[in-house]
Amino acid sequence: MNIKRVKKLQKLLEKNPLDPFLIYAMTLEFLGKNNEFCLASFRKLLNEFPDYLPTYYQAAKLFADCGYVKEARATYELGIKKTELSKEIKALEEIKNAFKNFELEHEN
Repeated sequence: MNIKRVKKLQKLLEKNPLDPFLIYAMTLEFLGKNNEFCLASFRKLLNEFPDYLPTYYQAAKLFADCGYVKEARATYELGIKKTELSKEIKALEEIKNAFKNFELEHEN
């Protein structure tokens, strides 16, 4: 976590609390350090800003890492659908590859 970046993000969030990029950036700063905060933040982003595509990849990965396998699978699947609609090829390849890795790790 970069303290200077966190402080700058906090100031920006005070001015623009509904900016999904700022919420997402702040969440990434705490990944691996405060998973409860990150889980809540990603869930908020998914619910309130469902078209903010970067959330799906990181949220699904964290859900899986924290043992929320069903939520991770659903997040990957929805993220793939939304990314297909956006026609963002690189983002689509990334989330599809992440989902394949997830499926390999969580085979029954």
